[in-house]
Amino acid sequence: MTVAPRLAAPRPLITSAAAGGASALLALAAHSALDTSGYSWLLTVLLAAAAAVPVAIDIRIRKLPNRWVAPIAVAGAVQAIAVAYASADVWRFLWPLIAAAIVFAFYGALGLAGMFGLGDAKFAAALTITVAIYAGPFALYLIPIAMVLGAVYRLGLQLSGQSSGPRAHGPAIAVAGVSVLLLAVVFG
Repeated sequence: MTVAPRLAAPRPLITSAAAGGASALLALAAHSALDTSGYSWLLTVLLAAAAAVPVAIDIRIRKLPNRWVAPIAVAGAVQAIAVAYASADVWRFLWPLIAAAIVFAFYGALGLAGMFGLGDAKFAAALTITVAIYAGPFALYLIPIAMVLGAVYRLGLQLSGQSSGPRAHGPAIAVAGVSVLLLAVVFG
C-alpha cells in the first residue's frame, strides 16, 4: 500500500495568516484603547521590530525570504483596513495600496534590470503598506531615501577600500520606511 504524500501549507501562508490574525487582534484591542497618535507610535515600533529579522537575513545572505516578508505585508494590509474603518477615512486604506503598487513597480523594474533583487521589491512594498497608513502619498519617499542610504553605504565601502560587490539593500529600505513613518507620526 502506498501512502499519498501529505500536502503541507507553505510556510509563508501559515506565517502570513498568523500575522494577519495577530494584527487584527492588535487592531481590535489597542486601537480603541489608544488614541490615533498612540496607535501610530505603536505601529512604528512594531514595523521596526518586524523588519529587523529580514534585514539581518539580508545582511547575512543577501536574500529577503518570503516567509518573513509576506507576514509584514499581510499585517500591514490588515492594519490599513482596521485604521481606515476606525477613522472612517477610506484613504487610510487606499494610499497603502496605491503607494505599495508604485514602490513594487519601481523596485520590480530595477530588479528585472538586474540592479536589485525582486526580494527588495517585495520588502519595500510590504513596508510601504504600513508606512502609507499614516504617511499617505509621502510613503513614496521611501524610494529616494533608500536609494541615497544605499549609495552612501556603497560609497563608504569603496572609500575604505572594501569590496564593491553586491550588497544587501534591505537595511536601507527598512531605515527609509521606518524614517518616513516616524516623520509622518511626529509631524502628521
